Amino acid sequence: MVNVELREISLSVEGNWWYDEGNACVIALVERNGRVSLSVKWVKEQKFMLGMIGSYPKGTLFLSAKLSMDGLFLALQRSDVEIEIAVLKEPHHRFNIMCKRTARILGIVWSSKIAYLKSMTEYLVLITTEGLEFYKVSQIKCRFHRLVAHTIYQYWYNPLGHLLLLNTGEKANEYRPYILESSIITICSKLIIRLQRQDVIYLATLYKTQYIVHSSVNQLLFYHVEAGCDTKCVRALALPFPHEAKLQFAVVDDILIAYSNGFDVACFYDIAIDTPGPILPPLPLKVPVPGAWQFYFPNYACSMDNCTWTEIHLELYAIAQCAGRRTDVLIPFLLRRNDAVAAKTCILQSLSSRMIEEAHVDELTGYFLQLHRIYQAAVLERSACDSWPSPSITSSDQETTSLDFIDLREFKHNRLVILQHECLLHLWLPLFETLSPQQFHLYLVSYLHTLQVCKVLIDPNLLVLYIQVMVARQLCHESLILLANQSDSILVAQELEKHSSSYRPYFQIVLDIYHRLGTVDQVLRMLLDDGNVTMAFRLALRYFHKHEELPALCTPLWFFTKVVHAVRKARSMCWQWFSGLHLLLVAIEPQVITSGTLANMYKSPFPSEYFYNKEMAKAMATKF
Repeated sequence: MVNVELREISLSVEGNWWYDEGNACVIALVERNGRVSLSVKWVKEQKFMLGMIGSYPKGTLFLSAKLSMDGLFLALQRSDVEIEIAVLKEPHHRFNIMCKRTARILGIVWSSKIAYLKSMTEYLVLITTEGLEFYKVSQIKCRFHRLVAHTIYQYWYNPLGHLLLLNTGEKANEYRPYILESSIITICSKLIIRLQRQDVIYLATLYKTQYIVHSSVNQLLFYHVEAGCDTKCVRALALPFPHEAKLQFAVVDDILIAYSNGFDVACFYDIAIDTPGPILPPLPLKVPVPGAWQFYFPNYACSMDNCTWTEIHLELYAIAQCAGRRTDVLIPFLLRRNDAVAAKTCILQSLSSRMIEEAHVDELTGYFLQLHRIYQAAVLERSACDSWPSPSITSSDQETTSLDFIDLREFKHNRLVILQHECLLHLWLPLFETLSPQQFHLYLVSYLHTLQVCKVLIDPNLLVLYIQVMVARQLCHESLILLANQSDSILVAQELEKHSSSYRPYFQIVLDIYHRLGTVDQVLRMLLDDGNVTMAFRLALRYFHKHEELPALCTPLWFFTKVVHAVRKARSMCWQWFSGLHLLLVAIEPQVITSGTLANMYKSPFPSEYFYNKEMAKAMATKF
């Protein structure tokens, strides 16, 4: 089993090259006609169209290279004191800068640009042994901007969070974080850490929050970094590797992956979940080619043997299988993943497995409450901003035919909302054929009850399934309380009507639903089919006087046909009902009676056989 996969990328790199984490590109040296140039190769997404850069004699020394944020400049470190800046729009235009005479360059960083400022100027930061040197670079000139003096031993940089961490202090035990934005440098509170030889520092952006990750003996420490706040340890998670494991880190979908080349296994951490360690024990990587791998920011890896580039992915389906019965950890983990289809599929499969294993109802109730509270939050958020992406999140009378999952999330924590129709299609309907009626009934009632607790309207399709289960178990009387608190729905009314002959209270519920929905034609149909003909005539006449018309279904021929069917079951009411029909038709459509149109429309002979004598039948027939 695996939980992390390295998927190969179509990127070919040979010779000398440098990885630029700010732009996720590889800057390689290319030799042509006895001279060398630089070529920018994008790892995944191409940002700028760049050709071959520069032309230098063969053997020219380069220590590193970094492309600016907008692709206008390329900084080349020629030595430990000199930087060359190439202006890419002017191939022969370049600047050369030197650091302080007593300092040595440790690295270079292009400061991130402020999004709302449209400027062609960029700021290059030289990280030297004596501090940070800022240079303001434009296409016309390059000049020194400012100096932040520190004795620096090593540094780390996170382009996503614009976070720069410096190792300073007399004893080299101070760690000072800075946030770089254009020419602005924001100082955050420092840390005092005594690093041991095998300790590793990594800067991670998890759920839009910046962390300094420190791997110490048997622990992974997370220090929260934010301007204006103390930098302090917020989580200490167990590290299932020995201290000499030589860890590398990557961030995929806000998950921190820890990988050991020596043991060739990886585990991952979700800081949003309250667990003491990794989600799963360390497992091998799924790799395209065997060998050792070097991780690059934020989620790439390169083979140290043949330069095969890969992108790091979380295998959600494999993770769900490895998690087994740990549904309490798996569900919160999956709810925050970007792959909505895989995450929702795994969540519902995990719930299904627990039900098939006959887990206690209280356990499933806890999972349902967790999902429905997110559902409730999404409903409230979208009600406040009048943004409603899909009618399926509310109680809808339309049957859902799409089998696709919807990537709908709550705004606050960006967690997935498991919609009711998704549960119906991918959880309840398959379980309806698998579980025993008793177990299915217990779990479904728990699911619907938690929806009520969270004040979420229940999808009519789920209520239809609930009615079918209650009828099958002959527990119709227990369904009345739940149904009494639901919104009116044609789907529910139609399902209740199917079973109204076996359980009479359903008949009255259906009548009430149709009446509240204003579907008078359905009320009239049910009354006539049930033998309440006189009441149906009174309702039809009252409706006609109010609206001056009847529903399209309620034609004179329709009324006549319904009365004919009704008198078959109650022959003693034959004269009374046909007389009432005659009075109704005279009131609503008299021309049908006077012209004899109704008799022509009714193909069969007048039902004289239901009358007690022929004289009464003949007298009534003449009225129509």
